[in-house]
Amino acid sequence: MPSAPIAEMDYLVSQVKDRAEVTKNYMKKWDYELHLRRDITEEVTQQITERINNLHKKLIDDGRLDDLTKAVTDKDYQQKLFEEYNL
Repeated sequence: MPSAPIAEMDYLVSQVKDRAEVTKNYMKKWDYELHLRRDITEEVTQQITERINNLHKKLIDDGRLDDLTKAVTDKDYQQKLFEEYNL
């Protein structure tokens, strides 16, 4: 059986190891969530960009350049056009 000071030291070392493991696990989880959020943000940004580009292409194809110009500055009008083109 180890002496009291050695047992106390062993106990403190085990607590530090436990805290280090908790910190390591927390950092892994934080890193995973950070990357997940970044991936989701990139995916959503790409989807929004594609939606806007599709609207612009349809308006150009239909010769509706005045509507395109208005949609760029008027978000409510842009939304109306999204609905009109089912985008």
